[in-house]
Amino acid sequence: MADCAALGDGKPNALVDIAFHIGSLIQARPFDVCLDRVSAFGGWALVLRSGDHSPALQAFCATSPLWSTTAR
Repeated sequence: MADCAALGDGKPNALVDIAFHIGSLIQARPFDVCLDRVSAFGGWALVLRSGDHSPALQAFCATSPLWSTTAR
């Protein structure tokens, strides 16, 4: 597995490797998303958002078991 330590922002390497592996298991058809807005939530937290509310991303979330409303 590739070294993902730089992605962990100080998190334990083993935890980052597990998250990287789980992410690599997710399979979906590609879709376009335009993240053209940014919101700040204090400190250094930034969230990228879509000005058109990203219908493709909403459709993905609606059909993905990872984003199920019952899992939240």
